[in-house]
Amino acid sequence: MLAMRLRELEEAGLLYRLPLKHNTRAYALTERGLALRDAITALGRWGAEQA
Repeated sequence: MLAMRLRELEEAGLLYRLPLKHNTRAYALTERGLALRDAITALGRWGAEQA
């Protein structure tokens, strides 16, 4: 499930795969992904207040 979500985010241009050794994977946000930071933070705060 996680692999599928990461692939979808990569295809949407929100993150990209970093080249690592030993067949491991890491991801970083693209500029487009970074532009969502404030919105995601606000949603997280809102969710925490609703709990």
